[in-house]
Amino acid sequence: MTFFFSPTRLLLLCILATMSNLATAARTNSIVQVGIGDAALDLELSFPAAAKPRAIVVIVPGSGGLSDPYFDSEIRQPKYAYLHRGGITDMLTQAGYAVAAYSVRGYRGASCIPEDTAPAERAAYFVAHCADQDVRGKVSLTDITEDTKRIFSFLRQAPSTSGLGQIALAYSEGMFHVLDAFSGEMPDALMGIVAVGGPHDSLRATLEYQLTRSAYFKLIDTSFARSKSSSESADEIMKANDKDATFNRAGLIETMGSDPIRRDAIPARQAYWRDAYRQLYDKFAPGTLEGTMDGVLDGVHIEKAWSIKYYSQLISDDRRPSEAYRQFKGSIIYMYGLDDVLVRIPSRQEFVAAERSAAGARRITLVARADHGLATGGMPSSDSLAQIARAIDGVVGDARVAAKQR
Repeated sequence: MTFFFSPTRLLLLCILATMSNLATAARTNSIVQVGIGDAALDLELSFPAAAKPRAIVVIVPGSGGLSDPYFDSEIRQPKYAYLHRGGITDMLTQAGYAVAAYSVRGYRGASCIPEDTAPAERAAYFVAHCADQDVRGKVSLTDITEDTKRIFSFLRQAPSTSGLGQIALAYSEGMFHVLDAFSGEMPDALMGIVAVGGPHDSLRATLEYQLTRSAYFKLIDTSFARSKSSSESADEIMKANDKDATFNRAGLIETMGSDPIRRDAIPARQAYWRDAYRQLYDKFAPGTLEGTMDGVLDGVHIEKAWSIKYYSQLISDDRRPSEAYRQFKGSIIYMYGLDDVLVRIPSRQEFVAAERSAAGARRITLVARADHGLATGGMPSSDSLAQIARAIDGVVGDARVAAKQR
């Protein structure tokens, strides 16, 4: 789930209150509510129909906070299937894994939207019926961590999942919540983490990278370095960087300010975006607790999408995952789309140096023609899905090897 904002405008767990069982030929599905005080988190569970699961893959949401990482694309599809998740649910259950996914506090799960809702009405339905804006306007970064902790704890204790090893499929910011949920002391049940678009830098540094448009300016600099021209168009910049029509051309043009962009205008545009970041930093200065931020879901306005406290905590978090996860003995596999403009992708040399002393296996996988969520045109391609499956299998394989060595 992706929200956009303008820098200038800026579970023990309670008794299982609700459970509905659904079935398909390939899997059995359940929707469970996990209590958090007076509220509840929607936990969507899918199991292979024919055999005991090899492990359970827990989809940990990023900053969008919804149980479907590809929700904003799914709601535009002619047919809405809330468990589809870009094809991930079927792929994993067919491979023998159980799948758990949840939405963070203030949002219902993707299952909240009736599947027969017309495509043009789905975003508005979600905002009206599935988003508690009063809750969203108060949720902090630490609250989301608590939600993460409750979900993993619930799955370790619930009868249907208590004996299953856990693999975190963490999207973006989600990997930090997995870390914080266990205060650096990972339970034995956690076999490993597959981090899709997971920042290798701190959250603060990653936000700065995003808002100063560093990825786009790298493309612009590369293009001008190969040309003697005084100006370059967006198409020329994309061609110089081997980017096709699936790349975020609109984001590039917004960064440029004009199409084409003159060579001598680049410093001013960089200064413009650095100033936008500084303004945001001042607004969310560490310790700022009051206020909310709005957002937009597929053209539908959400008055209270985040709290200022959330961003204040995010913008002051300087921990690097390679340091925070160093003692974790399970595998961590970082996966990046080469068209990702939201996180800095470390070089392999930098990655190896940073992870050299880690207690468990650390790997990095790069996927061509894919963005921050390993999507191409809003959905993961068959190649991206296959890469995610290999990463999950890799975690299981590493855990087996480690068990034999004990």
